[in-house]
Amino acid sequence: MGLKWDLTEMEIRGFTIKYSKQKAKKYGDEEILLHKKVNDLQVRAENNPHNRNIVIELQSARSRLKKIVMTKTKGAILRSLVR
Repeated sequence: MGLKWDLTEMEIRGFTIKYSKQKAKKYGDEEILLHKKVNDLQVRAENNPHNRNIVIELQSARSRLKKIVMTKTKGAILRSLVR
């Protein structure tokens, strides 16, 4: 019975590690894309400050980027508390 539990635990651990890595990569890729998008939109907004669509899109991208950074920050805080 102990061997069966150890094998099941090992499978669960492998699955969760794989899932976590995929999720971290997805957020990392999204963060890089959002940084590029924010930089591009800032340049466009400086060149054309009266275009409301650019300003709204810039605010949306900044908001999403802020949410990702906050999630990373909360994770770092949690990990430091665990130590």
